[in-house]
Amino acid sequence: MMNERQMTGQQASALARLVCTIRPEWDEAGVLANLGKLGEPLARATPRALAAALNPEAKTPAAITWTPAPTAADSAHSLPPTTFCAHCGRDETQCWRAQLNTGLDQHPYRPAGQVRDPLQVQHLGTQPALPGPENDG
Repeated sequence: MMNERQMTGQQASALARLVCTIRPEWDEAGVLANLGKLGEPLARATPRALAAALNPEAKTPAAITWTPAPTAADSAHSLPPTTFCAHCGRDETQCWRAQLNTGLDQHPYRPAGQVRDPLQVQHLGTQPALPGPENDG
């Protein structure tokens, strides 16, 4: 069960600093004032404050008070697509790092396509067949 206590001043200050790292043009005192207007616990105020900070239409910290908290369905559809390697199933950065750091599992990065979930990669851990005379059927 979530802690429903009011946000402490220390928690509000930390959240305001986080919001201002996302939106450096916003005044930290303005963010704090709007967090105070919410009157919500940290667990409820945080998603609203971050959603407001990430909203390019929000011009001032006042957006914190009118931005609804995102739902689980919102966040599932807002993830940017990531390209995963068809050979190893890692995202592109992790694929290259694994090869550079370990020297093991040497293979060229081969994008499996734009997917949102690494479990959608069809060839996890297997090298896809390359076109050639033995694979022409």
